[in-house]
Amino acid sequence: MNCGIDGTTNIMNGGFACARDIFDWAAEVIQKAFRQRARVARETPAMESMSLEQGLSCLKDEFPRGSRFRVFVSGQPKALNPVIQGQIFLIAREALINALRHSEATIIEAEVEYRPRRLQIRVRDNGRGIDPKTVRLGRHGHWGLVGMRESATQVGAQFQIWSRPGSGTEVEISVSGQMLAEAYA
Repeated sequence: MNCGIDGTTNIMNGGFACARDIFDWAAEVIQKAFRQRARVARETPAMESMSLEQGLSCLKDEFPRGSRFRVFVSGQPKALNPVIQGQIFLIAREALINALRHSEATIIEAEVEYRPRRLQIRVRDNGRGIDPKTVRLGRHGHWGLVGMRESATQVGAQFQIWSRPGSGTEVEISVSGQMLAEAYA
């Protein structure tokens, strides 16, 4: 049955099979998201005993041999609230994994910048870039970009992506103001 993206017309005309198809699809998407979140939790280093930059550095083991992956730190590192640090780490991890899987980059970098009034994390690559529509809306059936944005919002962080096809990608997570005061443990 072809319900289309919005099956409401068919549902209103008694097309309950269409509603069931939409419900089944939504349940499958949610289950996939939970399985992915559980997998990430299993594969993520225990952040309680690490700084943000140490956790990011541990991810180099996920990169193929010969990949150029570097982590830069500037400013005076500070202890972070574990909940906020965990969310920021997962966002940066997702950006790094996306770069590894999709960008065809030869260089991938993560930069952690501690400033008095702002914490910024940038992940950039020199890969093939992302289509502007995908940057805005994400990819159908994929939760990476959407999830990163939502996770940033949950901890009061700003989230931005700059990319153009053929020009690489830069993802920035930034915490400032009151949220920064709460972020520093």
